Amino acid sequence: QQAVQVNDPSFMRQWAIPRIEADKAWNINSANSDVIVAVIDTGIDIAHPDLKNKIVQGIDIVNGNSNGLDDNGHGTHVAGIIAAESNNSIGIAGISWKSKLMPVKVITSTGEGAYSDLIEGIIYAVDHGARVLNLSLGGYSYSQILGDAIQYAHSNRAVIVAAGGNENTSEPLYPAAYPNVIGVSATDSSDLRWSSSNFGSYIKLSAPGVGVLSTQNDNGYGEATGSSVA
Repeated sequence: QQAVQVNDPSFMRQWAIPRIEADKAWNINSANSDVIVAVIDTGIDIAHPDLKNKIVQGIDIVNGNSNGLDDNGHGTHVAGIIAAESNNSIGIAGISWKSKLMPVKVITSTGEGAYSDLIEGIIYAVDHGARVLNLSLGGYSYSQILGDAIQYAHSNRAVIVAAGGNENTSEPLYPAAYPNVIGVSATDSSDLRWSSSNFGSYIKLSAPGVGVLSTQNDNGYGEATGSSVA
């Protein structure tokens, strides 16, 4: 397959896309608008010009409302990698051109959260039609109830992807370490493990996670590193 050429002006800075050959895969399939990806995170900047046409109704579990707005920036960066509007002459290209994004805010503005909110977010996403759950978050404490929520999502045919962690340890991070979750570690442009990325038997996949360009709050763009962006 030949790589698809896109007109997003910052695409040339997105080294990770040709590294995983997504630009060749776009010849075969550039995603389906019926597929909703739940970004279970800090929310999403739903007014960002590269994201606004991809947003479906979400929820802010932290603050108890339905807007899912991002007051941290982490979720917005993750969302752009997944499904920024591609080939629209703006900013960057998302991996999944047509998929929709569901903001599910379970993390506070300071980047902290509770398993109880995460569990509620997982159940909300599944019950409202999300086919893919992206969980760029985690904790080292095992929770049977959180594991049950993951199993609920899996039983409802959702694909569950979670960050493997950034502490250079093999200690299991949850939810990445639960069965039926794709735990992801971060690699650099030479396909080597990023030095702070977690490792071990619970990691199912490694992907580019160093200097990854994506959307930022207030219509911006910038780079980030870690298993969250992998």
